[in-house]
Amino acid sequence: MGGSAAQLSTSRLLFAMGRDNVIPRKFFGYVHPRTGVPIFNVILSGVFSLSALFFDLETAISFFSFGAFTAFTFVNLSVIAYYIVKKRLHTPKAIILYLIFPIIALSFIGMLWYNMDSKALALGIMWNGIGFGYLLYLTKAFREKPPQFIFEERVDKALSSHAVDDSIPTL
Repeated sequence: MGGSAAQLSTSRLLFAMGRDNVIPRKFFGYVHPRTGVPIFNVILSGVFSLSALFFDLETAISFFSFGAFTAFTFVNLSVIAYYIVKKRLHTPKAIILYLIFPIIALSFIGMLWYNMDSKALALGIMWNGIGFGYLLYLTKAFREKPPQFIFEERVDKALSSHAVDDSIPTL
């Protein structure tokens, strides 16, 4: 049951990203006109879920951890860049909070990176490279702003074209 919930929530997240043109709308923003389900995303997340058959548990866990480590790394680098570099906060309290603590956190994350499964590390670097290449494409090599998420509920055209019915599955 948990796997189904994860697959459906992943497909819904992909749909929201497609709807907001963060990823290609034609594929990821599509919902089936009768059911209102983002069917391509459900199938895609199912295919990616099946790839777990080819990894051992350690590699799979490391690959999922790769994303978290990447996020934590950039959060800490962003704290330093924003408070120390951009805001130029150099009081003793700011140095401790916005420089020393993030550096300590980065050192722990560095140890986790160092001990990560090599297959997961290679796959994660490749996945990030694809994402970075797509970002370059979307922003025309950073000459334009990247697409932004819209963090509000709204009724999509495909969903509003038919009456809401209890028999129609919703995500």
